[in-house]
Amino acid sequence: MATGAVLILAMPLALLPRIVAAGLWLIIGGYDIVRQRRAYRRYRGVRLDCEGRLELRNQGGDWLHARLLPGSLVLRHLGWIRIRDERGSVFAEPLRGHCRDSPEWRRLQVLWRHIGAHS
Repeated sequence: MATGAVLILAMPLALLPRIVAAGLWLIIGGYDIVRQRRAYRRYRGVRLDCEGRLELRNQGGDWLHARLLPGSLVLRHLGWIRIRDERGSVFAEPLRGHCRDSPEWRRLQVLWRHIGAHS
């Protein structure tokens, strides 16, 4: 987050717009971090079934329905899925996997191609 602010300050613009842009960058980044921390405290697990249904496991161990959102990304070794929970909160979950070693990861890639195309 701080790197982005430093890069903004290094841009060839007048001083005031750079300071404002760097400040906004830090405020928005801080808000994102707070949102992620709330989501991580609320849920212990993520489950995506073969039909594309997404569920989140709360602290009590119950599985709750959630929705996979557009803007998610699943690559060969990394994924970043955007989720909306039952409360309407939106957050993202980083994932790691290996498409060669894991049939589940390959299945997630295929599911995301189909779900993402229709989201």
